[in-house]
Amino acid sequence: MIDVDEEGENHVRRMVSQELLKKKETVTHKSAGHVWARLLSVGGGSSSTISLSTGNGKATGLNQYGDGAGKSGGLERSLNELLKGEWAATAKDEVGSLIVQSVLENWNETAKADVVEELLSDIYSCAVQQWGNFVILHLIEHSTGAIQKKLFERLTETQLACELSIDNFGAKAIEKVLKVSGMESRIVEDYVKSICEYGHGRPASVNLILFCRHINRAEHPFESMIASLIDIACHQAGAQVLTLLFTSAPNSIRDLMIQTVVRSKIARFILGKSNRLISVTLFPLCTLYRDEMA
Repeated sequence: MIDVDEEGENHVRRMVSQELLKKKETVTHKSAGHVWARLLSVGGGSSSTISLSTGNGKATGLNQYGDGAGKSGGLERSLNELLKGEWAATAKDEVGSLIVQSVLENWNETAKADVVEELLSDIYSCAVQQWGNFVILHLIEHSTGAIQKKLFERLTETQLACELSIDNFGAKAIEKVLKVSGMESRIVEDYVKSICEYGHGRPASVNLILFCRHINRAEHPFESMIASLIDIACHQAGAQVLTLLFTSAPNSIRDLMIQTVVRSKIARFILGKSNRLISVTLFPLCTLYRDEMA
């Protein structure tokens, strides 16, 4: 066995890279994918020219940047060209997910910029899919600077944030964003405001609307939508996000959440499992917080 980590073995990595780049399917192949992950972690022989397959059996030494693929950062350029427009789809594959995570971990900001852009453009489908979710979590945890800022803002956009919060995988991404950004951050504040104000497009029943209008009277006119916070509390994964906020967020954030629960006054009327989840999540947390503040 050849140890490709050993100094002076760049030519081995170069030869392996050149062969793998001829076949796009190797990126998601169960066995070849591990070779790709290894190459990405050790460099892939970037100091030499790597030929790209054009899909018709012919190869070219130039890439989309007009450079030889083997110049500085050659493997990055070559793989980026090979998977251009397919990074999100690759992230949602069991093996491809590992490759994309390796790319995000080992490439510099410039090299992986196109990869990140493709993931952001299809972030919902990635975040709610088993393998794609691993990629998004990895990106949340390891991104910095402008990439992190753009990622966090995208994930906490009102409609997207509410939809992710009621998905088993999506809620993990939201929880990770809240933890990484810090409970005192504007990201957390914007997220909570979103779920307290946005109705997620789910109309309440006519009888429920009339009842809530009656009990709220003129003080808090009830909108025709149920606050997303209530929807999120009805979901097991979403309830974990709310528990994190109730136990770790600043008092101003928790006050806003409690006001939303009290104002809506609908949780107890939601039937079945939803009612049970709200009963064991929102009400005890609201009561505990108010006891602490008393």
